[in-house]
Amino acid sequence: MKKLIAFVIALSLIAGLSASTMAAPAKKKKAVKKPVKKIVKPIKRPVVRPMPSPVVTPTPAAPAPIAAAPAVTAGIGMCVGVNAGVSGGLTAIGGVLDYSTASILSGTKVRVGVDYLSGTNGKDSNLKIVTAKIGALYALDMLKSAAMPVDWYVEGAAAIPVKVSGAKSGSYGLEVAVGGNYMIPDFGTINAQVGYSALKYGGTSGAKGVLVSLGYAYSF
Repeated sequence: MKKLIAFVIALSLIAGLSASTMAAPAKKKKAVKKPVKKIVKPIKRPVVRPMPSPVVTPTPAAPAPIAAAPAVTAGIGMCVGVNAGVSGGLTAIGGVLDYSTASILSGTKVRVGVDYLSGTNGKDSNLKIVTAKIGALYALDMLKSAAMPVDWYVEGAAAIPVKVSGAKSGSYGLEVAVGGNYMIPDFGTINAQVGYSALKYGGTSGAKGVLVSLGYAYSF
């Protein structure tokens, strides 16, 4: 009987231990942290390709310098001319010298000249007169055009008879005219004038009428 009771107690103890063991929560295992390895990606470096050698274009030879045109020598503003025609009803041959005064007044010239007049004037036959004159010209630049390359001008002058045939004394005279110059390169200038002239001589005598002349002039 004692052995049976001892066996039951032992069996109860074993059963209790087993139940307590099963009821106890299982112990958590500590997670072992594995070291994380950083993956280093290789840096892609740009491929440096060698630059192609520049193409050297040969520099063209510099053109030969063009010879400078010879400098045009400026004139001194003087013009010498001769003309022939009629003046106051008498045949007239004369010479003039024009000097530019454009530096003082634009388009102007001073004119001095000498005329030789001959012919018949009323009762005076075989009349011969030498006159000296001084006057001025004014250029009509507004009339010049490419279609008609003529330098137009107006002229006015006072004349003094310095010698009159027949022992007659001179008095005074004047002339007004419109003229034109046509320049011919390497030759000179062709001049034409149309106007009016009057000349008093021998006290009461005088020669007056149309003035027409044609001439040649050279500038320098």
